[in-house]
Amino acid sequence: MQTLHLGLVDTDAKPSDISAWLQPYHRAMSADLKRLNQFRDESNNKWQPLTTIVGHSVASLQAFLKEAGFFPKAEVSGIFGYGTRAALRLFQEYLRNKEGHNEVIPDGVMGSVSAPPMERWKKTNFIVDGAIFH
Repeated sequence: MQTLHLGLVDTDAKPSDISAWLQPYHRAMSADLKRLNQFRDESNNKWQPLTTIVGHSVASLQAFLKEAGFFPKAEVSGIFGYGTRAALRLFQEYLRNKEGHNEVIPDGVMGSVSAPPMERWKKTNFIVDGAIFH
């Protein structure tokens, strides 16, 4: 499985006006930062450009997170943004704390450790009980 992280964009999903698309997230930032047209990765405080990847892996991840109950109001856009990262971290927290997968680090990166549980959830159509978040 390809590692998915903040800033990746599926084929044909890149917005035509990246500044406008990012505007709701970057309202309070200075003009210098806004013109970067990138996501700020809080894990390393670096800016991530939107990088197009072949296929629809991001949309597939978003659809899974939505169907499993971690991203209920999501728009499946094919853009790995802040919301996708937050939903993925919730899924990873669930795996770690509720299922006992101590090897899963809730870092918001979909890689080889989080992928097998995701595939298991897909096969069983498991949906998280929303009450666990209260």
